[in-house]
Amino acid sequence: MHENVVEVYEDFIQSPNDVDRTYRGFKLKNKLRAVVVSDPTCQLSAGCMNVQVGSMYDPPDIQGLAHFLEHMLFLGTEKYPQENEYSKFVVEHAGSMNAFTSNEHTCYYFTIDPRYLTDALDRFAQFFIAPLFNEERTEREINAVDQEHQKNIMLDSWRLNQLKKSLVSPEHPYNHFGTGNKETLLEQPLQNGINLRQRLLEFYTRYYSSNVMCLCVVGKESLDELTEMVAKIFSEIENKDVPKTPQLSNPFTDDLLRTELHVVPIKDVRELMIVFNIPYMTPYYSSGPDYYVSHLIGHEGPGSLLSELKSRQWIISLVGGSNYGCRGFDFFSINFSLTEEGQDHIYEIVAVFFQYVKLLKQSQPQQWIFDECKQVWEMLFRFKEKGQPEHLAESIAKNMHYFPPEHVLKAYFLLDNYDPTIIEILIDCLVPSKVRLIYQMKDEVLQQNLETEPYYGTQYCVSSIPQNMIRNWENVTLNPALHLPLPNIFIPTNFDLVPRLSVMPPYPRLILDSDYTKLWFKQDDTFFVPKGTIQIEISNYYASNLSKFNVFVSVLFSRFPTRAHICSSNSCPHLSCCYPHKWILVFNKRLHRKNQRFAADYR
Repeated sequence: MHENVVEVYEDFIQSPNDVDRTYRGFKLKNKLRAVVVSDPTCQLSAGCMNVQVGSMYDPPDIQGLAHFLEHMLFLGTEKYPQENEYSKFVVEHAGSMNAFTSNEHTCYYFTIDPRYLTDALDRFAQFFIAPLFNEERTEREINAVDQEHQKNIMLDSWRLNQLKKSLVSPEHPYNHFGTGNKETLLEQPLQNGINLRQRLLEFYTRYYSSNVMCLCVVGKESLDELTEMVAKIFSEIENKDVPKTPQLSNPFTDDLLRTELHVVPIKDVRELMIVFNIPYMTPYYSSGPDYYVSHLIGHEGPGSLLSELKSRQWIISLVGGSNYGCRGFDFFSINFSLTEEGQDHIYEIVAVFFQYVKLLKQSQPQQWIFDECKQVWEMLFRFKEKGQPEHLAESIAKNMHYFPPEHVLKAYFLLDNYDPTIIEILIDCLVPSKVRLIYQMKDEVLQQNLETEPYYGTQYCVSSIPQNMIRNWENVTLNPALHLPLPNIFIPTNFDLVPRLSVMPPYPRLILDSDYTKLWFKQDDTFFVPKGTIQIEISNYYASNLSKFNVFVSVLFSRFPTRAHICSSNSCPHLSCCYPHKWILVFNKRLHRKNQRFAADYR
């Protein structure tokens, strides 16, 4: 083992389906943490460095500096001074590379022909050892950042995200404009006499430290060879013992609660969001309280919130769940896609939601529901498909910041610790006194007294929810149409495969041929997992009008029996695709005898 390796761990919990790869984690003397993955079958090698420094670290007077730094690192290093040497090398050897900056992280990753992994890593590591920050290219890269911002200006998701940030106190780092643009990175610094390059160097020197970096490398080499490679190349990164990201308070303070935010979108949409502040959920990842609650609120079967609101023709769909905020706080939001009629019943929709929350409180956490969720996630992890090396590297490099080494592969599939107390704490956060409502819709009534968000130009207005409405929601009664889901009889328990045919034909066989039906069958002889695809093709001349037929298919699926949802809720959804003169339904399911009941009921 290389002399700079000080800690080693190999007790990773792998999927039983992950048979090609072996893993090793270790820490270097400079406190950089790394995981190497040996995969002799990989077509491309990959590397990813996740630096726990993002846009929330931007100085208030230079918004977007962390993102700008990400761009500048590609412009040459002391060892490889030629501009774009790293990018050129990667592309010329069958690879690709990219990077992105989030609130708390900046992530750099690449793929490469496995024969050139060592050379690629050497060029990559220089980003974090001795970059040049080429001064004459500064304005060009500012323009590149600005162009990146311009392409997002018309996207409602980006506009709403920044609008929510702009509403909190400027003293909170969540308020920052993370992308940056020409105004924040060039014009304002010039007006204020700020030397941008000097501040860029100060930012890099202060925050880019090996102790807040996590690296993952995937290659064909053995674990020993990969460990030696990483230790030799990345031990040169300086350790400045930068403090880890502290846990921050939720930026949506009490004065910002019990409000409704009206947003004018670019697209012609009608959407309602109900949002709550909740505790930081990551420490409870093995208990999954947020998954438990979102599973119930997002349920679509009989007695669900969705079925009740759809029966009133107020909504088309809903999605509910926790949203990561930052280390220290999270949000829980429920997003409703509204019908035209539902747009006039927003407060009533919110009232039905609080009726469902009251049901959850009175029912108390149920271990059998948790066990069902656990069973599904264990199944998904057991048969997890092999991902691309760059996606694996990116996932591991990020997960190392949050989870112990043994869980970096399984953390998001892990439900081992049933904790009703933390579930109750989460449900207790979903109360009218802590609610925020967000509407995205084009409503002529709202075109007056609008404010404008400065970076995206989003028009909006904020008002307080009437006190009498808050009291009404606090005093809702149980709705007899709402109840918890019934036990899911479709969750598979037997994954034994049927015996293979003695002679495996290379192509599907025609096993039923009639005047109206042709049925083809091909037994899996490659992957050997309990998963199958049923594709139904129905010839129909009228399907040539795709616009009308897309509407027809949407209506068809909206009218599916509720058992169709229960069957597909095992995270193996059905898909539909339309083609001229025909339409195809594709069901991608875990095969199990119980699923035959659904087929029988739906004939």
